[in-house]
Amino acid sequence: MQRTLATSLFVALVPLGAPTQGPSDPTGRVQPDFGVDLPAQLAPGMTFPTLEGRINSWVFGDDPDEAEIYRHGWGLWAGLTTPTDKTAFGIENARIYQTWLAPLDIIASLRGEDQTAAIALRTPLQHHGKSPGATLIAPSVANADGMHIDDSVAEVVAYSPSAARHTYDNQLLFTEVLNEYLERGYPSIPRFPSDSITVKPVYKLISKEELNEIDGKELYAMPAWPGIPSLDRTGKNSAEIAQIKAIEANGFPPKDWGQCVYVDVNNSGATSASGVDPTCKTPTADNTYGLGDFITIPITGEDQVHFQTVTHGGASNGTEQRKIEVGDILLLVGMHVATRETERWTWQSFWWAANPAEPGTPSSPEVAGARPAELSHEASHYAMVTAYSMLLPAQPLRGGRNTGELVVGFNPNLEAEFSPKNFKREDPVATPNGIVSTNLGIQSNCMTCHGLANYGSPGAVYGANFYLSMDDPAKTAGLDVDFAWSIASEVVPRNKPE
Repeated sequence: MQRTLATSLFVALVPLGAPTQGPSDPTGRVQPDFGVDLPAQLAPGMTFPTLEGRINSWVFGDDPDEAEIYRHGWGLWAGLTTPTDKTAFGIENARIYQTWLAPLDIIASLRGEDQTAAIALRTPLQHHGKSPGATLIAPSVANADGMHIDDSVAEVVAYSPSAARHTYDNQLLFTEVLNEYLERGYPSIPRFPSDSITVKPVYKLISKEELNEIDGKELYAMPAWPGIPSLDRTGKNSAEIAQIKAIEANGFPPKDWGQCVYVDVNNSGATSASGVDPTCKTPTADNTYGLGDFITIPITGEDQVHFQTVTHGGASNGTEQRKIEVGDILLLVGMHVATRETERWTWQSFWWAANPAEPGTPSSPEVAGARPAELSHEASHYAMVTAYSMLLPAQPLRGGRNTGELVVGFNPNLEAEFSPKNFKREDPVATPNGIVSTNLGIQSNCMTCHGLANYGSPGAVYGANFYLSMDDPAKTAGLDVDFAWSIASEVVPRNKPE
């Protein structure tokens, strides 16, 4: 029987003030507002949470039911992007995911601070493997053609009400708590409830300094995902082979995607555009989009107090890079979504696509064809990839083998630029095409990497794509954090440093 540390050891240790809103818990603390739950019925025939046995029936076996997996993923997207009647962090009629708390909000509430002081937008934590001094959030610099093309992104992790309550009640973001688990020999934190969801929205920050004045329009330019580049050297010339070698060494960052789209910031509506610009210097009606083609957060006086800065670094050592001003626009360009409906969680990732009916790999027209009619126009402009297993056929939870086809599932805005320096563990996989070891973001799988999530082990590393058993030694080398890298990376001392 797996040991878990009793919550009662910790719940009464921290005196809390009452700056937040919500009912008192049994200890007398005033709970924060954890946000809006997903509706139980996400789309016709799609409920949340779905029973683990039903999901496993789609995943395991020689003939996985991909149609049901796609339907499940799109149902989650429909629920997450549903507007509410709530104002959250200054956002009126906030979408469900926008009402959820970030780890820093939970920490602030536990410390008795104002949990709604600011949204902690920052450089994605995974990108700390980039070269020294590199940052994804610096303002863009005009290229040789005088065009500003913004290849930066900012992220914020958020927890569903169930996941946030679990984290709050168990105080899982304090180093003292996790260290006590380790000292007492517990293999893992308490497992998240089955209706827990973690999301990682990824935004572009459109500020005045990013705009291009072209033919009387104010256009924002950003790279457009072209699909996974081929690493096959067969029949390639020397220049093409040089490009492949560059990707194998440095990943595939947005600056190398080779195509762009434009956003007319004065057009609040939707368009029928579906094209890209392969030159990144020639806007046309077919590659210029309106704000209504995206999920956006316009920065107003009401929410500017919450969206104050974008920072570079982790929860405790971030430094300000860019100040967010009234009139700026946050453009949602991607989102990781993980649910604890199964022991290994379900994994789906979304990114904005110029032509969502024909998205680039790792998505497909088949995935796009499963989009429900309930999606709004802006929500339907996103592509999806799912990773409900690491290999096909899916290996068992424990005792499986690294044999089968790789399941590739990543977000272009987050992992595409990952290179061998980000992945320190490579397990060879016997695929139908031979033995393969993966060490690039464009080869990666969310389940593999998050399966390695661990606190307290000096050997905790990322892995790209291979089978990881639930009893792999890496999961017990420190404290297993139930696939939540956000727990391991956000943890701070109970008392705020002076």
